[in-house]
Amino acid sequence: MVSRRQFLLAGGASFLGGAASLGLSTPLLAQNAVNGALLDGRNFGLTPGAPYDQAEALTTAVNAANSAKQKLFLPAGSYNVSNVGLPSNTQIIGAGAATKLVQMSDKPIFTMVGAQHISLERFDLVGAQDLAANAILYMQSVRNVNIEECGFFASAKHGVLGYDAQVHLNANRFEQMGSAAIFLNNGLRSQVRGNVIKGCGNNGILIWRDEPGYDGTIVAQNQIEAIEWRSGGNGQNGNGINVFRSQNVIVANNIIRDCAFTAVRANGTRNTQIIGNNCKNLGEVAIFSEFGFSGSLISDNLIDEAATGISITNYNDGGYLAVCANNIVRNIWEKSPNNPDTIPLGIAAEADCSLTGNVVENVPGAGLLLGWGPFHRNLLASGNLVRKCKYGIAASAVEGDGPINITGNSLFECEQPMVGSKWMDIAFNDLATESPDHIYVTNNVVN
Repeated sequence: MVSRRQFLLAGGASFLGGAASLGLSTPLLAQNAVNGALLDGRNFGLTPGAPYDQAEALTTAVNAANSAKQKLFLPAGSYNVSNVGLPSNTQIIGAGAATKLVQMSDKPIFTMVGAQHISLERFDLVGAQDLAANAILYMQSVRNVNIEECGFFASAKHGVLGYDAQVHLNANRFEQMGSAAIFLNNGLRSQVRGNVIKGCGNNGILIWRDEPGYDGTIVAQNQIEAIEWRSGGNGQNGNGINVFRSQNVIVANNIIRDCAFTAVRANGTRNTQIIGNNCKNLGEVAIFSEFGFSGSLISDNLIDEAATGISITNYNDGGYLAVCANNIVRNIWEKSPNNPDTIPLGIAAEADCSLTGNVVENVPGAGLLLGWGPFHRNLLASGNLVRKCKYGIAASAVEGDGPINITGNSLFECEQPMVGSKWMDIAFNDLATESPDHIYVTNNVVN
């Protein structure tokens, strides 16, 4: 039987639409090398298909290309390498998926420490899931790194792991990561765009910080699917995109599906924008803004099939201030397959939140949940359309910190259009006729 790793080494990864179909062809690259635009790695001892570790030859080739201020070309073939350190100004280009670097030890294939102005383009890096490497590619304290049209396959843990890194990851492919495809910790103004991520043990993309602080990373136009939660937990794993303590991050226009927990999870963030994402089949909350967050903008997302749609929560832990606008949430499940604490809801919010222009359909619980027990302050639900939900709007009837304003919403085909709740219990069956003093209900349409 041919193993997954053997299949990839033999060129099976090309079915993934790898970089071989993009950009320059191998003959043109070779001609450029002859003309002096590129240095050919074979001229420095690199031998396609050799069974031994070629780290020394690759290092020699990298240094020679740097000295000549030229790109290093890696021709088609498979090269066994491990723990190659890349200095500043390294530029490597391959022949697409036909060029493969294969991990030979429990060290990364490439390591960058304190380097800058590095470019890696158009080749595959094949890990080894039977080796205990933290990553296929590791970065620390680097700036202006560009990784484009590369493939990362079969890592024991992460694909790309970066600490204090400023990196552009564009149009790469990640498959069969033991933990996360991309993990950027304490990063700065990175961009993660147009990558395809499929089959990760715990998370797709992690944008984390050890302490809350400015990050400025943009995560956009990626396709992420089949994310498991092998290491367990109740939210730290199983996410397509997880932003933790990082401030001023934009998560936009990604397609995310089949995650054990969440499509986009923002924990303890500040000034985070979650915009225009297409999310399907999520085992817990599809989009989560939780714990000590502030300033979350959640808009124009589409969510279809999840245990909960959008949750803006944890006012008890300092979470407050959000706009949730123009989202579509539909087809919420009766229960979560992975987290028994998850309640079937369309959109939930607790403190200083405006919920406007959202469309919620087919929820076995509340379409909109406003507040939770005493945890509610300055909530506005206006201009939303809610259809075919058990409760159209459920507002907390427990005395709390601030008012709840329900105005101008349209509620159709809901079993109970507007109710006042005390946690899980219904205290007021119709807020249009009777409500506590802190709940204001005006100009809603019920049919």
